Amino acid sequence: LKMTIGDLITTFKNGESIATQVAINAQVELKVVAAPDGGLRLDVGAPTTYVDILDENVDGANALSNAQFEAIATFALGRVVAVGSGSVGAIPLPAAGGVAVKNVQVTQQTGYLVVDGDVQ
Repeated sequence: LKMTIGDLITTFKNGESIATQVAINAQVELKVVAAPDGGLRLDVGAPTTYVDILDENVDGANALSNAQFEAIATFALGRVVAVGSGSVGAIPLPAAGGVAVKNVQVTQQTGYLVVDGDVQ
């Protein structure tokens, strides 16, 4: 399972002028895991983040040093993790009172998502 986070356009300014703009998008792996209480919950894995430097609407040259690009990529990674975790937390998973699921595995079979585990 993957969640794709579309373009986040970020503008960095130096005073009133636009120093640079970047488009950030990412994919985050999702997995179903057992919560400590035995219920199911979604968890995010490591994101793959893409940062594109935009030239439109930028005042003057858009030259970034390696250190500045690294800082923007780190900023992007933090935002992606926050968006991914917040979005995943809003997805409800089925629950039944007093029933616990152990050894949860998620697989894909002919276009369906199959959640397998031991019900206790």
